[in-house]
Amino acid sequence: MRQKKMVKPIIPVKKSIIFSFASALLGVLLSTSALASTSTPSFPHFVHTDGKKILDENNHPLYLYGINLGNWLLWEGYLMMGDYKYRTHTQFLNSLTTVFGSADKSAEFEHQWRLNYVNEQTLKELKQLGFNSASCAISLQYVLEK
Repeated sequence: MRQKKMVKPIIPVKKSIIFSFASALLGVLLSTSALASTSTPSFPHFVHTDGKKILDENNHPLYLYGINLGNWLLWEGYLMMGDYKYRTHTQFLNSLTTVFGSADKSAEFEHQWRLNYVNEQTLKELKQLGFNSASCAISLQYVLEK
């Protein structure tokens, strides 16, 4: 089996930033403060389960209406202008480096993309549309520290 080479992140992101972001995202989308996996809540105001049911802090059924924020934190070739030539985030980023003539410029483009593709206003609008949960793909290389 061929082993993949670990690529060093262009923009270093600390675990605490990712976890802070994840917490903020859930806070904006969910009207409750956190998720718990026990059938009896250990803390008030937590979402919990009862068998197969998900219940809010008042023991009312909670239905998750989710949306995928694909292509935001991890570029996916099939979402990038429908161009199937680029299969991975790294392939697309490398092509930007070639186009811009500089790894610094492509890194800045990536940074601006992350800041502007989805922002706080986007999350508010998604909540207004009825979504209360979101998933977003992210590369493990941005989470792990060497």
